[in-house]
Amino acid sequence: MPEKSIPILEFWNKQKPGEPTLLANLGNAYFKLGDLNNAMKYLQQCVQKDSLHPTSNKILCIMYLKKGDTKKAEEHATRSLTASYDHEVISMLRQVNSKAKPGVIMSRLPVKEFPLVKRTKLPSMPSKLDEMEAFLVELNAEKESIRLTIEAIKSRIPKQDEDALQQKILKSKLSYGILPSQ
Repeated sequence: MPEKSIPILEFWNKQKPGEPTLLANLGNAYFKLGDLNNAMKYLQQCVQKDSLHPTSNKILCIMYLKKGDTKKAEEHATRSLTASYDHEVISMLRQVNSKAKPGVIMSRLPVKEFPLVKRTKLPSMPSKLDEMEAFLVELNAEKESIRLTIEAIKSRIPKQDEDALQQKILKSKLSYGILPSQ
């Protein structure tokens, strides 16, 4: 129901002007209503703030494809795929450039590394059997380091008093007129 979302999105866009998610949602809503001028305006503002916004770039790709501007359609399809996988965008990209390689484009997807994995350096597997003992010592040392890290993380998590937590849950259920489950 894009017609109902536009006033809300316009309100929030005034509160937080230039927020890429709001601009993308406004552009998407106007696009679904067929108001291509407003859709284009908001989507272009979005990609000026966040050049790899997948939804905005996808819709811009569709719009430029309909206009016959294959160069801009390809540019926005590439940007969309750089940020997020989408089989429809892959199809449009192949439509404008049959030689395009979506796999290469998507290999640039930003991947967030887990700090623990980034820090972990597992020893390489030995090629000789007599090196196995040293390998196991090194592997066990790394396992112990991981175990200590996990314990340190767990120790920083604040402890919850179960009874107090249950009382809060019960109180919130009763205050909203919901009967507690037995």
